[in-house]
Amino acid sequence: FSFFVAFSMAMLCQSSFFVLLHLPSPGGSDFASMLNIFIGGTVAGINVLVMQGRLGLVMGWHFAWNITMGNVFGLSTSGIPISATFISVAPHPEKKDRHGGVFGPEGGFVAPFAYLLTVVLVVLLFRLPTFSSATPGSYYASMVTAPTTLASGATALSSAAAAAAAASGSAEL
Repeated sequence: FSFFVAFSMAMLCQSSFFVLLHLPSPGGSDFASMLNIFIGGTVAGINVLVMQGRLGLVMGWHFAWNITMGNVFGLSTSGIPISATFISVAPHPEKKDRHGGVFGPEGGFVAPFAYLLTVVLVVLLFRLPTFSSATPGSYYASMVTAPTTLASGATALSSAAAAAAAASGSAEL
């Protein structure tokens, strides 16, 4: 398979699995909830692609979404009501298509826009990876050998810190 076909099949499988994991939740079997969770899973896959296989951003993004929606705004996250909140928001009962009803924001029509914004920001910050069709597996090799922009910056900072410590005679970093 080409990389695009393999990646698309993997995203289809993992996004479907993500939906299956959310089905038992209250409101999880509503069409909008399933569609938005599928889109969220696809966005997670795109973020992993942009981050060259690294999962930290996706895991942090999912954690931040759940904490923000649940513990900050007091909304249900994936159908799970949260009682310990910073702000208590009472969604209007007649506007569940907007706020997602009992499932929470992931079931409303705003969620796909939040997911799209995430992809745009990640691509702007980290740029899309380049794919070489010259050799199969060259993308996977680049995942191991090519650091991302963020990692390059961290490497430069740690090198600068080491140089500063050496210049000052300090052995501790």
